[in-house]
Amino acid sequence: MSKSFPNTGAITGTNADRLALSGVFEGMQFFETDTNKTLVYDGSSWVETNDLDNPGGLSSFAYTPPMVRLTQSTGQVLASGSNQTLTWDTETFDTDSMHSTVTNTSRITFNTAGIYLVGLFLSLTANTNVNAWILHDSRRIVSSNPNSAGGGYNMSVLFKFAVNDYIDAQTYSTSAHTAAAETTFWATWVGNN
Repeated sequence: MSKSFPNTGAITGTNADRLALSGVFEGMQFFETDTNKTLVYDGSSWVETNDLDNPGGLSSFAYTPPMVRLTQSTGQVLASGSNQTLTWDTETFDTDSMHSTVTNTSRITFNTAGIYLVGLFLSLTANTNVNAWILHDSRRIVSSNPNSAGGGYNMSVLFKFAVNDYIDAQTYSTSAHTAAAETTFWATWVGNN
């Protein structure tokens, strides 16, 4: 049985479900659960997304845009009284080689130009006030001071990046604290310049 995702034109189901569809339209997307294939209706037939890299067709890039989500396998101990750059040793996903767990482990590097939604979720293991921010090539683009003890908080911003631009996340506190393993740093491409 197929399932629809409202406002997206995307449907999921088996190959038989797709073949039984009526009312299909150009651009309609269908994910076959029995073949693990994503297809798009091009106005006359269903085409696999990996076959759409022609000049007049859609690209598989539209279905897997550049995105990365980073975490820490263990909480990072952050000293008091100085800026601390967060480092990341675990990639939940990375579709565009935007992070390395070996070199510059604090960075998300943009290999595809565009507008991205970037963010940081900072989770603290102890009650402490902390400032946090995201840097773009060493300049702050978003910062937060929750003025609350412990817990976690989010920050995010839409920002335009060029190829080879990068971001880091930093914190500052007047007392030592630990960023919990749930702390995450991420970027998702949302559109062209």
